Amino acid sequence: MITKYRLFENIEKAKKILKEKDISLSDSDFIKLKELLKNNTGYLGQFTKWMFIDGEKFSKIEEIFNMLLNSTINKDINSFDKLEDLYDYIQSYNINKKVNQVINSLPSETRKIVVDYDLKNLISMNIEYADLIKDFYSKKGGKYKYKNTLYDDTKQLIENIKGKFNLETIKEKLTHTSNTKIVYESEDLLIVKVYDYFHLIELDLNIGVYQHQKICGINIQQIN
Repeated sequence: MITKYRLFENIEKAKKILKEKDISLSDSDFIKLKELLKNNTGYLGQFTKWMFIDGEKFSKIEEIFNMLLNSTINKDINSFDKLEDLYDYIQSYNINKKVNQVINSLPSETRKIVVDYDLKNLISMNIEYADLIKDFYSKKGGKYKYKNTLYDDTKQLIENIKGKFNLETIKEKLTHTSNTKIVYESEDLLIVKVYDYFHLIELDLNIGVYQHQKICGINIQQIN
């Protein structure tokens, strides 16, 4: 919470910077900045520093300010020397928040085996897939008893997602592939009858080589 004193202090900081740089309070860029921060005047001093001393562009300031509004960080922005430092902190904070949400989607017993940072680092490096990993954990997470198995399957899941190996994309491929037939389908198992090897190549799934391949928690089997 910014007290009245801190509010006054930040406004004075902005005025001091402008005076030292011989910039008028009616400067068009400063007016734009004040308008952007009109509901967050306590930020004015530091953002003035970033704009008029560090030379940051208004577009970048606006982008990071909007990120700040959509975040819940509880760190004073005056503690960040550079605008880039604030950006990096917000990014890291938001990623860590998402990672914790993913881990919390595991059943409570499975969460107990997440005792190191390997799994969290893996998820953070692939945070764009957070919702898909959460969905997998909420449905399948209860079966894991060992951290290595959970890590390996999470890594495989991410690789499969990147390769678009999931039920919907596979079914989409099948609709455009001749001489194939879905024999059985459930949440965990998709059995496809493929009539010749060349159509396996057309599917581009490699199931002709492996015969039985785990894909995003789905087992695909070839029936000869």
